[in-house]
Amino acid sequence: PSRRLLLFQGGELSSRASTDEGRMRCPKWLEGLLHYSSVRYVQVSDMRLGILFRVMQLSIIGYVIGYSIVLQKSYQRIDPVKGTSTIKIKGSGYMNNTGSPIQVYDAQDIVMPPTMQGAFFVTTRFVETYQTRDELCSVSPDGSSNSGQKCTTDADCTKDETTFYGLMTGKCVAPYCEIQTWCPLEDDPSGSDLNKLHGIRNFSIFIRTNVQFPLFDITLTSGKDPVPGLSLFRMSDMLAEACDGVACDFEEIRENGAVLLAKAHYDCDEDSNVQDCFPTWDFSRIDEGDGFNYRMIQYVNPVNETHRVMKKLYGIRVVVTIYGQAGQFFIVNLLVALGAGLGLLSVASILADFMLQNCWPKREKFLHDKFCNVDLEVTATSMTPISLASQGDYKLIMANPLEAKYEPRGVPNPLLLASGDDGEEEDKFVPPEPVQSNQLSVQPRKVSHIPGESMGSSLDTKVTGAGIDFNPVSWGGVLGDDNGGDDDVGRRQSVN
Repeated sequence: PSRRLLLFQGGELSSRASTDEGRMRCPKWLEGLLHYSSVRYVQVSDMRLGILFRVMQLSIIGYVIGYSIVLQKSYQRIDPVKGTSTIKIKGSGYMNNTGSPIQVYDAQDIVMPPTMQGAFFVTTRFVETYQTRDELCSVSPDGSSNSGQKCTTDADCTKDETTFYGLMTGKCVAPYCEIQTWCPLEDDPSGSDLNKLHGIRNFSIFIRTNVQFPLFDITLTSGKDPVPGLSLFRMSDMLAEACDGVACDFEEIRENGAVLLAKAHYDCDEDSNVQDCFPTWDFSRIDEGDGFNYRMIQYVNPVNETHRVMKKLYGIRVVVTIYGQAGQFFIVNLLVALGAGLGLLSVASILADFMLQNCWPKREKFLHDKFCNVDLEVTATSMTPISLASQGDYKLIMANPLEAKYEPRGVPNPLLLASGDDGEEEDKFVPPEPVQSNQLSVQPRKVSHIPGESMGSSLDTKVTGAGIDFNPVSWGGVLGDDNGGDDDVGRRQSVN
């Protein structure tokens, strides 16, 4: 059933629509799963908590504006750089082998191959081996190389089977099998002072970069003119920075070689003068001490190719990479950054709630006011204030106090005030009559309702009986059915 109810609460008269309908109960596990949690705003008057909350908010705002937007320039859209590099090397070195005259080499002799894509190689040491095609051998003259197949008898050497270096003849030349290949095998005397180049550290390297930012249609070229530290470098400076500013063991590098990474980093701001944007360079060693070497050959007679010179080259390989970006103001990025900052402000509320619920003094009071359970299918109510248009009195009907139920706070309210059914007479007063309810009696007095004043302020009713003496204005009450029904008997709302 649905009816119109009037409620006295704190001296004010309000109207409430109430519907009680039966429903099928769900399992508890399903009720726990199918629920919705809504925010309930509670204002806590605590100066310490308020100061802490505002400090957290100001810290988040400072991070968003100062760091994210200003320093990190999150208001800009980004365009990655694309480009290439051109490398030129100048310098000369010399070789001073014992018992041999000094031999001088320039960059054309030492830089091999002369051109590489985004890299270059400078020779620091090399080993030459003069070889003839289709000769028979098993080990190199200095014993540093061999056929790769050990043996003790000819049975250990399979005829016409290949190894890494040639074709086995089926003959064992202890301790290795004989092979048919370019002989003699390569010599590589480790730790020898032969064929070491001096003066490599004084080589100059000129690096020109040509880059483009396609999104902004901007092209830049750095190194049009040799500028030390920007486009012109010395090999010694590269090695010093690659070794974290400590003097490298150049003798070890000259013996085994090294691999360096030269990184050109662009970080351009298109909102300023982009033509003044130049790369910053960083050098690092990435071979982990393993060195670097490779082999190359040169035929003595290019016509028949029966003789050749094989060179094993040790040296410094430098790989040039270009990376970076350019940024330009974009309103969408700014709005996204501000929106993310506003979202971070909720962290301050979450932290304040956490402290208030777990470690703050008198947190029980906050928890009591913060959380409540509402079952919409049991009782659906809406409270709206009522202004009465006419004067009159309401008939007072008292419920049995012994049947009174208690509100969550444990305050009973046995006073029920009845109005008529929903209709034209809903807001009109009914002449009062004395009502008896078990041992409780109500003797209403004449009430004169003055327009503009609340009903609670003009009602003056004395309720006595069963040792009870109270005033309904202080207790409040619910207006119920005047047809003698008990729909609202026992239904109360605590006011105090």
